[in-house]
Amino acid sequence: MILDDTGNIGFIPTENEEIYLCPVNNAEDSRKLCKYRLNTKWEDDKLNIHLGEFGTIAGNHSDEEGVFDIIHFNVKELPKFTLKVSSIDYCANAINSPLPLESQLWMCGGCHKVYPKLMPSCPFCGSLDRQELVSH
Repeated sequence: MILDDTGNIGFIPTENEEIYLCPVNNAEDSRKLCKYRLNTKWEDDKLNIHLGEFGTIAGNHSDEEGVFDIIHFNVKELPKFTLKVSSIDYCANAINSPLPLESQLWMCGGCHKVYPKLMPSCPFCGSLDRQELVSH
């Protein structure tokens, strides 16, 4: 649930090779997305998933403005990285990409929430019905 179809980290990269972004609409959507992508019942402020010899995934609620949740991945055979699940505006201001953020997002045709194009289906409702996001 971390890698895309080509084996790359399935989130939006930043200038810092260790930080990736995932845009969502609000804090509630952030937690739903994290639960879905990590297949966990994250209910508290802290998240600790122990993968035995394969590493750990740790997360917490963020106090940084525009960032809802932060997840630290230390998983064997992947580079260590941090995922900031953030508002669309935060992501748009944080990325250094020749492509506008909107061109990197889908809007779900089922639940109408936004998510990165790198995800094969809507992380909120599982729908494959999607359209390009034109503006936020």
